Amino acid sequence: MEIEGVAAPQQGRSRESFARVRAATVQLLSEKGPKGVLIADVSALAGVSVGTIYGRVGSRANLLRVVHREELERMRTSMVARLDALEFSEEVDTSLRQLVHAYVAELVQNVAIIGALQALVSEDPEMASAGPEVFAETRAAVVAALARALGAGASSVDTAWLGWVFEVMFASTRHWQDESAAMPASAGAMEESRFEEQLGRSVILLLR
Repeated sequence: MEIEGVAAPQQGRSRESFARVRAATVQLLSEKGPKGVLIADVSALAGVSVGTIYGRVGSRANLLRVVHREELERMRTSMVARLDALEFSEEVDTSLRQLVHAYVAELVQNVAIIGALQALVSEDPEMASAGPEVFAETRAAVVAALARALGAGASSVDTAWLGWVFEVMFASTRHWQDESAAMPASAGAMEESRFEEQLGRSVILLLR
């Protein structure tokens, strides 16, 4: 979907410079949150003039809208690819733990930008329209992976229940990430491993 006021670059140099602008915006979002994204700082980080950036996007709000949509799509694509690449064993419990590990690892990898994107939506309700579709596609990918992990046993499980299991995975992981944000960095790896084990156990119990 095009964003009004944003001019898509046509030439190679323009595409490359706009890519640097978007990458700089993502970096600042991840490090400082929405309020830390200033066009002057994006310009300095990307090596692209302020005038060029405004000429391309028209406003700071439009730049953030572009990045919001691109990052949602990038994370959806990355999650789907990670889940599709899983090779499950015949041992269902092992396969479910493998799936949980992949799901948690993907969200942990993107935790900073996820928090920043959520903050963006609260500032700009127009961005909220892109979220439900991406969430639904991610949900479908996880449900499909759960069915693959169950193998022959999937035929006895209602798809709606697999959807509920995903909701448990999503809500539990986001709650854990919110809580772990206040923890010292040194405790992160241990807490992640403990959480992953607990979530894996919960998923197995829900699907037995």
